[in-house]
Amino acid sequence: MVSMGIEYIHSTVLALFLLLLLLFSSRYCRVNYDPDREESRDVYLCLINMYLSPPRLEEYGISVAKSERPVRNVKAALDVLTAHHHLMDTTKVHMCLVNMHM
Repeated sequence: MVSMGIEYIHSTVLALFLLLLLLFSSRYCRVNYDPDREESRDVYLCLINMYLSPPRLEEYGISVAKSERPVRNVKAALDVLTAHHHLMDTTKVHMCLVNMHM
C-alpha cells in the first residue's frame, strides 16, 4: 500500500467537500486550520486551489457515470482570500494565483 501524505489527504477531503458539499468546505477549514502544525496551516490555501483548479472526482479514484470538468470559481476563491487572508502565507497565495493562468 502506498503511503499518502497529510497534504494529499487534505486535498482529497476538500475536493470531495467542494464538489459534493460546497457548504461544508469552509467549516472543514475552520476546524482543521492549525498555524502551529505545518501539515494544517495551508488548509485555506488548499481550498482556494480547489476553487481555482477544481479536480474531477476521477482524480481521487471516485468513478461516476458522467463527470464534466468542474468550473473554476474565482469569486469563491477571492471570498476565502478576503475572509481568511490573515491566516495564509501571502507568497503561497501569490504563487497559487500566478499558477492559475498556466
